[in-house]
Amino acid sequence: MNFQSPQAFLLLLVIPVIFLYRRAGGQSRGTEFASLPSINRDHVSLREKLSSLPYYLSLLALVLIVTALARPVKGYETIREVTRGVAINMVLDRSSSMGTPVKADGSRNRLDAVKDAFITFVAGNDAELEGRPDDLIGLITFGRFGETLAPLTLSHNTLVDFTQTIQLIESREEDGTSIGDAVSLAVARLVETEKQNRRSEYEIESKAIILLTDGQNNGGKISPLDAAYLAQQWGIKIYTIGFGAGYYRNAFGLVRKIPEGYGVDQETLSKMADITGGQYFSADTEESLKEIYREIDKMEKISHESFSFKNYKEFFMPFAFAGWILLFLSYILSATWLRRIP
Repeated sequence: MNFQSPQAFLLLLVIPVIFLYRRAGGQSRGTEFASLPSINRDHVSLREKLSSLPYYLSLLALVLIVTALARPVKGYETIREVTRGVAINMVLDRSSSMGTPVKADGSRNRLDAVKDAFITFVAGNDAELEGRPDDLIGLITFGRFGETLAPLTLSHNTLVDFTQTIQLIESREEDGTSIGDAVSLAVARLVETEKQNRRSEYEIESKAIILLTDGQNNGGKISPLDAAYLAQQWGIKIYTIGFGAGYYRNAFGLVRKIPEGYGVDQETLSKMADITGGQYFSADTEESLKEIYREIDKMEKISHESFSFKNYKEFFMPFAFAGWILLFLSYILSATWLRRIP
């Protein structure tokens, strides 16, 4: 707990003065008012024992009222206000081929590796990345159809939670790789968000799409290159990642490593990046994928403007109320049961 006006505690210096004055006999002690039958010189009554209670209640009331004047407050949470940042949409392939193992023992697949790398990119860690707390980040997944899993947001804890729920497509009707449709959806979400933010204090400094796939476009209504030209018109960079990493088991039951870039349409992904001023990356291991995200993190850096403040709750009233209650109780006791007479 903190105090907004700590100088008010100087008023407590009067307490020692009052105490010394009373000890010196400056205050008339008087005689307790009691009925004659209750007087017993050989026995100290409860009333006599409590004769000083109003005095101490008054002192405690003074302490509480002075504490209230010092304005006690408690901060509950830090709120970060961001005024500038980058808007980034992650477009992630979750087709069945993303279930290809990236470890020889089959313990992890491509989708597992991508989810972990993206979460580190967003939230950061102590060793590799700081995270992107000031940036609007969204998530779109696709197979045969594109889907907005998380809108562009500064609430990255929620984004991380959504990312962890991503599953491989199991339905044959939904399986496929519609790169163009997914990228077009990402462009639309970025443009829509930018228009909405023109009415707010947050300024989108730049816009980017990170597209990750392990295959080739084989569905959808919009071609990947048409989607790239659409992004170019709106000033959106596309960073493309071909993730052809993994292992397979051959006809003899032996585990073999998949050649880098196998099954990935590297030519189209490179063109998409070139059209928009982005860059194409190829990953064949989990570590190389993490390194790619580190590179993109460096490329999409700006000087952020932000400030933070805390939500505070004032505790003036509880202290003031308790102080006045004790003061009133002291007065009532002094005027009735513990009344003194000359």
